[in-house]
Amino acid sequence: MRDDMKKFKHQNVIVAVVVLVLLIFSLFQVFYVLEEGEVAIITKFGEVVGTETNAGLHFKMPILHNVNRYTAKLLRLDGDPQKILTKEKQFIEVDTTSRWRISDIKKFYQSLVTYQAAFSRLSDIVDSSVRDIVTVNSLDDIVRSSNIINESSHREKFDIN
Repeated sequence: MRDDMKKFKHQNVIVAVVVLVLLIFSLFQVFYVLEEGEVAIITKFGEVVGTETNAGLHFKMPILHNVNRYTAKLLRLDGDPQKILTKEKQFIEVDTTSRWRISDIKKFYQSLVTYQAAFSRLSDIVDSSVRDIVTVNSLDDIVRSSNIINESSHREKFDIN
């Protein structure tokens, strides 16, 4: 009888330890920390259920909710150098750099999800825009010290959808 009691106690201890480990693991999944300069989008089975912009400790439903973190800071996109033909049919080498930030986290998540997809989409937009500007202007207009090209009435708003 004593061996059965020892075996029973041993099994209870093992079960209690396993339950305790699972409980601790699930408690760690209940909270997440959002750092300063970060925003988060909370999804439930891929569907957006909320966004969070305040830094600190936040609650989420374990297993059901997934937290996707993004930076709210200014991001940099460096384009690849490319040779572009000017209005006078002269090739110049143009190297672009752009600054951007996520203004609508929900729209960003629904349309792009990852930074890599955003970099790819923005790179295409910037490269084609630069090519369009360079090909219709003379070399003198492109390299002059004034900002006349940027101040033209030709302003585009890019929609990433």
